[in-house]
Amino acid sequence: MLIRESRLKVDFPKRIYSKEYVMEMLRKYDGKKSVSELAQMFDYSERYIRKLIAEMRED
Repeated sequence: MLIRESRLKVDFPKRIYSKEYVMEMLRKYDGKKSVSELAQMFDYSERYIRKLIAEMRED
């Protein structure tokens, strides 16, 4: 009988910030830091930071 092992990789952020706090900081650093710098600052993906910036600009 052949049994295959299934492995699942789950990544969690090292730091968890409230969405409101991150949005506030994005407003503060708007135009002063790049998306990649902001992503490193909060330990979030660039894609998530771009999504928050888009939401912030809609308001």
